[in-house]
Amino acid sequence: MAAAVLFIIWLNISWLIVLVGAHIARYAQYPHLLRRHLDSPQVGQIHDQTLALDVMAAIGRTHYLDEPKWTLEALTAAGWFAGSGRTAPPSTAGGGLIVATNDEPEAYLPARAIETIGLREILDIARARGDESARQAAVQAVVVDLEQAIAENLEGKTLKDLVAADAAAP
Repeated sequence: MAAAVLFIIWLNISWLIVLVGAHIARYAQYPHLLRRHLDSPQVGQIHDQTLALDVMAAIGRTHYLDEPKWTLEALTAAGWFAGSGRTAPPSTAGGGLIVATNDEPEAYLPARAIETIGLREILDIARARGDESARQAAVQAVVVDLEQAIAENLEGKTLKDLVAADAAAP
């Protein structure tokens, strides 16, 4: 009976060591994941929005200009979401803005014509709306004003506008 109890305790301690070691190894390989927890949510959200616009612009540009399509490896090599453990470009994949080809390795294309993908739609998906962290009424009013300013500024702007402006730049 005592041997069974000691075996269970030994088994639990062994698993604890394995799991703690796995966490240490993960954060040693990807230290930015540890730092992300220390950043404020707003900084992470701005980064996610910028990343979503960058990735969508890159994918839209290759489609629009009939260039070689982006793969996850190529996006990672270009410095986007390196080491993040993502299996698809962030946020936009779940939002129905991009699709993966059946090629090996799979490449990414816009899910719709880039004229129909609004910049506001990309930001909304990247933002994953529903953040109600502001508790004060005055702060909530400022957030609403910011949302309205963004909506007004991006009204009518599409991914094609972003790709065309990037293609025209020297």
